[in-house]
Amino acid sequence: ALGDEPPKDVSVLEECLSVAQMMRLSTEELCNKWTSYALENKKSGAPETSVDVSLLRQHLLSLSDRKQREQQNTDLVQPMDIASEDSPFMTTDDFFNLQNYGVPDIPISMAKKKNETDTSRGNLVGGTSAKIHRGLAVIHELLSERVESDDTWVSRTDRGQVEVEHVFSDRQGGVETYEAVVPTQILKSRLEGHGEEHQYMFDEIPDMLENTRERVRRCESAFYRHLKARNLLMEDTRAGPEAFCQASPDPILAVGRIRVELERGSNTDGVQTRSRINAKSTLLESDEGNVVKLDLDQVSSGVALAPGMVVAVEGVNADGRKISVSALHDDTYQLGIGPSKEQPNDLMETIEGSGLVKTVVATGPFTTTESVAFKPLDDLLAQVRITKPAVVVLIGPFIAEAKLPALDKVKAKILPEELFTEVFLPKVRACLESLTDDGVSAKCFLVPHLDDSFSDFVVPQPPLDLSNAGDLGHTMAMDNIELLTNPSFITVGAGRGVNIGLTSLSILEDLSAECMILGPVEDRISALCTALVKQRSFYPLYPPSANVPIDTHGLHRLEFPAEQDLDIMVVPSRLKNFAKKVHRNVVCVNPGSICKYDRSGTYAEILVDPSSSSDRVRRVSVVHV
Repeated sequence: ALGDEPPKDVSVLEECLSVAQMMRLSTEELCNKWTSYALENKKSGAPETSVDVSLLRQHLLSLSDRKQREQQNTDLVQPMDIASEDSPFMTTDDFFNLQNYGVPDIPISMAKKKNETDTSRGNLVGGTSAKIHRGLAVIHELLSERVESDDTWVSRTDRGQVEVEHVFSDRQGGVETYEAVVPTQILKSRLEGHGEEHQYMFDEIPDMLENTRERVRRCESAFYRHLKARNLLMEDTRAGPEAFCQASPDPILAVGRIRVELERGSNTDGVQTRSRINAKSTLLESDEGNVVKLDLDQVSSGVALAPGMVVAVEGVNADGRKISVSALHDDTYQLGIGPSKEQPNDLMETIEGSGLVKTVVATGPFTTTESVAFKPLDDLLAQVRITKPAVVVLIGPFIAEAKLPALDKVKAKILPEELFTEVFLPKVRACLESLTDDGVSAKCFLVPHLDDSFSDFVVPQPPLDLSNAGDLGHTMAMDNIELLTNPSFITVGAGRGVNIGLTSLSILEDLSAECMILGPVEDRISALCTALVKQRSFYPLYPPSANVPIDTHGLHRLEFPAEQDLDIMVVPSRLKNFAKKVHRNVVCVNPGSICKYDRSGTYAEILVDPSSSSDRVRRVSVVHV
């Protein structure tokens, strides 16, 4: 490679000597490296050039860097010496963390020794002594970073402004109370099993059919009794299975769930699509599986219909294949139909107090997309300290990994649930403690979202699972913080109180895409909310959206409690925020989200009067964070 004779240029010889000294090579080793490099270039077809030591230097440096990186990766997982008590070890959690989240910056053995020797940090949430969490240093580093989205958030000009105020009662007087006493839970939800009882994706078709038809069976006799008691049926009206398939000129009453004639189709590319419901493709399915087509030309009562809704139709089945509908009844709310005694709806919490009660409802995300510092949450809690509500409801997503790019660069070092317990919960806890110091006994409820990285992807959804958050997730003090299911129901106030239904499901968007509205309505949003109230369900749509993994064994848990009337229904949506009084004086509220990328969002302040026999909802204010 060097030729038979050494180069005559002294500078080349000096540079060769410099390379040999830098790489700690002997003259023979340097000659061998140069020969190998020249052969590689010749093999790759590179043109022959004159001697260039700088290229050799770059080549040797790149080889050295590669060797160092390989050595570092090898050192991350050290071999285990069973005989040594001080030998590093890898737990099952470490193994799966390496597989799921990549390799941490420091070897596991070093992290273990650091956690075992340093116990100076107290529990951020409970205040008791605890070991240093392995993600704490990473968190401090993240919180100290400034990103452009944070600057955009801080520079907003609509902070604390009331966007719109909805007044639902002109009654004056009443003193606002700042106490929220939490009694013993009625029943702890069996959904807390986190997978033990979930049947989603393991449902067998016969079970799915039985579960979806069970509600039809409960409504059938109730509809008949209700209409008969109010003299709304003709004396010779027939009901039962024969109404679906027996031709007769006599009037009939048929109860079933709405279906679409072609529930599945395909586009020009062969991709499966869902067929949209219309007046010419609507079917009714009985609790026994009998299906009949509906002629809805005579219906003009402003009804919203979607697949899965349970209705009763009056009409004539002249040919045994189509019912000419003269009247359609979709109001199951008046029937008092809810979960049976064998299937109690145990997702109920009660808060006792007196006087007017202020409730704050906010929906995530609670941080900007490029940051995990939760600055929007900080600003929300700052306003909570000023307004001093008795009840605070926070609805997910709390940490949605798929929609939080900032988490991609740290997920190799910290789990999403660790970020939740180390950053999110301590902020909420500190706010509640500040309210306590001011004489306000507030209660905070957390409702999970399907997008949360550490929640169960199933509907109905169990409370947030913090079992993977280390010691902190098991021992944190949750005095005034309650993890709820999705959906959930809470009662605020003494006596009958104010009943509030909570969910994070995007039912309005799904229902809007799948339903049709017969006849004139005030507005589409009110019609959709009315349909939810009449169906007494937070998700009456079936088949559900592809993004909603419903476990049909838990369909009854999506229904409103049979023994209590609902006063407020919180239905978060990407649609414009609103507060509307709909069927049975139920106030439906979409608080909006407190953060939209790096822009300010909104939340809702609700003032209720539990002591009132009517108009329990005084005011709903939509406020900018």
